[in-house]
Amino acid sequence: YSQERKGDRYLTAGQRANRKNTIKAGWQGIRYICVFTISYIWTYIFMVWNVTEKKRGTGFAAIFYIHVIINPFVGFGNAFVYFKPRYNSYKDGNPDKTMVDGIYHVL
Repeated sequence: YSQERKGDRYLTAGQRANRKNTIKAGWQGIRYICVFTISYIWTYIFMVWNVTEKKRGTGFAAIFYIHVIINPFVGFGNAFVYFKPRYNSYKDGNPDKTMVDGIYHVL
C-alpha cells in the first residue's frame, strides 16, 4: 500500500488512485493463509494429542493418518495460490479460450 501511495504524487489532475494491485496481493495472501491453515491444523492437533495422550488409541492413529494424508496439500494448494494470478491474466487477455487452455498455458 505504501508503495502505491508513493506513486500517487505522479497522478495527473482528475486521475484516481488505483489500488488494484494491493487488493490482488491481499486476496492472494488470504488464500495462502487458508491453504496453510487447512494443511497444518491437523499437524497442531496431532502434536497436542501426542503430548497430552498417555495411551495411544484409535483416535491417535486417526489423527496421524489425517495428518499424513493432508500434509502434502500444502504444496498442491500453494500451486493454486500462485498460479491463479497468471491464469486470471491469461483469461483477461484471451476471453474466447476455454478453461483447459488457460490451465495448459499456466502450467
